[in-house]
Amino acid sequence: MLTKILSRLLKNSLNKNLKYTTSPICECGSDGESIEHFLLFCPKYSEQRNKLYNTISDLWFSSYLSGALDVSVGLLLGPGWDHRIARKDDEKLKLALFDFVANTRRNF
Repeated sequence: MLTKILSRLLKNSLNKNLKYTTSPICECGSDGESIEHFLLFCPKYSEQRNKLYNTISDLWFSSYLSGALDVSVGLLLGPGWDHRIARKDDEKLKLALFDFVANTRRNF
C-alpha cells in the first residue's frame, strides 16, 4: 500500500515536471504535490501528522536518544536510517507511518 501511494506521488511529481498533468498543485492547494509535501507539510493532514510525530517523539525519547529530532523523508522511509534507532523502534516508526497514510483517507 505504501509503495503504491509513494509511487503515485512520485509519478505525479515527475509528470508535473514533464507537463503530463493538468495541475502541479496538491489537493490542499498550497504547494506542489510531492512525497515530501504529503508526508511532512501538507496542511490537509496536519492532525494525522501530529499523531505520527507524537509516536516518533515517544520512540525517540523512550530510547533515551539525545539530540534534536529531525523528522524527514529519510527518517520515515529509510531502513535503519540511523544507528541510534533500534530495529524494533524502526518497525514501530514504519507502522506509525502506515497509520498516518491510512488515516489521511487520501484517494490514491
